[in-house]
Amino acid sequence: MDKQSIDPMRPLAPLYRSNERFEISAAGLEAWHRSDSFRRVAAFYTRYPPRSLFNDNGRALLHHVIVMQRPERVLEIGTMYAGTTEVLARGVWEAGRGHVDTIDPYGAERCPPLIEALPAELQERISFFPASSALHFNEAIERGWSYDLVLIDGLHELEYVTFDLDCCARVMRPGGLIVLDNIEQIGPRFATRTFLDRHPDWIDVADAVKLMNPARPLDAPPPSFPDTANYLLQAPPYYSVGEVPRSFGSVPTDRGEIEGVELDLGLATQGELHLQAYVRTWGPGIVHCEELTRRQITAISAASGERVRVPLNVPLRTEIPDRAGLGSTDRDHPGFFRSGPPSAHPAAQDLAGKLPLSLITPNCRKSRNFRRGRRVEIRAGLSNLRKGSVRLFPPSSWRLGSNRGVPLGRAF
Repeated sequence: MDKQSIDPMRPLAPLYRSNERFEISAAGLEAWHRSDSFRRVAAFYTRYPPRSLFNDNGRALLHHVIVMQRPERVLEIGTMYAGTTEVLARGVWEAGRGHVDTIDPYGAERCPPLIEALPAELQERISFFPASSALHFNEAIERGWSYDLVLIDGLHELEYVTFDLDCCARVMRPGGLIVLDNIEQIGPRFATRTFLDRHPDWIDVADAVKLMNPARPLDAPPPSFPDTANYLLQAPPYYSVGEVPRSFGSVPTDRGEIEGVELDLGLATQGELHLQAYVRTWGPGIVHCEELTRRQITAISAASGERVRVPLNVPLRTEIPDRAGLGSTDRDHPGFFRSGPPSAHPAAQDLAGKLPLSLITPNCRKSRNFRRGRRVEIRAGLSNLRKGSVRLFPPSSWRLGSNRGVPLGRAF
């Protein structure tokens, strides 16, 4: 079969009945495996799409977790022939919400025609980026993108999967899911085990990773779901801050001051909270980039669910007025190719109609023009812990300045 050809499409129709709901847990997956719902979904994905390199049950599992979790943002690392991309898009279509970003550094010519051959209802839920995971995660962190589900199916060497997992943890929303493919290979499975050792708050959904036999390191391990080659991990329902300081990345803002931070705690905590705040400003007529920073240690003793207001002893305030013509550098970046209408993806909006596809490669990032802008960053760590840890529940709206969300409480 020619993987770059499009076979007849199966109907675009819901696979679940309205009353079919299952938890994403070991017990929930087992119950789904015994159900008529599983048999229906698995039958649909039997040998379909033929361009997908996932196996039948693996495709059914991807569709299932999307419909059950209803993610807003999905990332696929490794587009290849866009067969599994179709599975992900069908999932978010049935869930009634969500968008799929899919990346492949070698797919600039191969992938767009395959995606454009999908039904319009699926095309509009897919954005393709001809970029490596390193470039894409750099973009995601810089722009403040976050994900609810990530499929890691790129290069399967240990070091590369380790990198992808660590970056996923950085951009994952609380409660988000990671699916790893090809755990029969040593890279994905040993990277997963190491990741869970270093991130004890993360959940091995089916308790499968611990079944690896250290005395038989080359044996294929049991997967998270029968007859797949997948592990399924879930992020904790909070952002965890511990002894290693955590940065949530710098984000653009139109306001050059930080007076403090508000935190919503997910666990009763006693200890010392270490905060570091940055404001960086640059633009036309500014000879030297303005860089302001404050570090502060604050004793913290708070109950679970309590909102803690931490004012900075000395507020950060820029000496460069907002009227100096500053703007977000995001508007200076051309972005990447998006399949379908550009409205669903901010990076694609900048690109639509501006560049021919042949010019849209990862080298586009070199054309970023940092002519003007202001960005802020907040870092946090914890020491002298006597009880609990700083676990941050995301409020309904985190705001810094007037135009961007910040994934660490609220700056005020």
